[in-house]
Amino acid sequence: MISGSARDSNFCDKSDNIKMPEGNVGQTANFPWLGILRVQLREPYSKNYRVAVTGVVLIKLNYALAVSKDIAKIPKHILLDDSNVLFISTVNTTTYVKVKDCLHHPEHEVLTLNTITIIELEITKNLHKVFEKEIHKMLYFDKQMCDEFYIRSNLNEELKTPTRYECAFAVHNEGACVVENGMAIVSNASGYWMLIGLSLHGPGCAAPNRFIELSTFLPWLTRSTDDADVISDEKYRRSFDAA
Repeated sequence: MISGSARDSNFCDKSDNIKMPEGNVGQTANFPWLGILRVQLREPYSKNYRVAVTGVVLIKLNYALAVSKDIAKIPKHILLDDSNVLFISTVNTTTYVKVKDCLHHPEHEVLTLNTITIIELEITKNLHKVFEKEIHKMLYFDKQMCDEFYIRSNLNEELKTPTRYECAFAVHNEGACVVENGMAIVSNASGYWMLIGLSLHGPGCAAPNRFIELSTFLPWLTRSTDDADVISDEKYRRSFDAA
């Protein structure tokens, strides 16, 4: 993960939770960098609203990552005015954060819809909502076999295929578990939790699921979140030129 400041290490979470239970772990304070973006969307020609959610991962104090395909669907004014990002850093207490701005990676809509988006956050206050975390042990799945599975299952749409990805499946996959956009795949092989990738909506936990592989995005992420007060169009163009 990207650290919160130059003084920090490269880890957002130094906890040594080597063993964690699988399944729904409720409103635990573990993994405080896991969150969801919740937005209210008005249905066309109606006074009714529906709520949409997508997963996010905190990478710096004021920045989180999400999957571009979901964020791009939300009109900018609604994203800024009618959405909250929710995190749990204290047991049973959900912190909600307003969205200040967002920045899609330059490959979005050029090479793929499924890439990463940086969400700039504005810390506000606590809000008690029903928001729980779920954990599954994942194993990597051979990428060539994964591609063959997606082709045979008619799931391999070219513009929705990320440019860099890994495949994994849940080892214990009882029940109707589905991987949604923005769920984190992490590793504690080093003793600390490190972010490896972001999930895409998949065919089910028992099947191979695609995760956007993040290591090659690190230079762009660092440039785009380095002591910036706002994410500007000028900064976007510089990132595009240098990507």
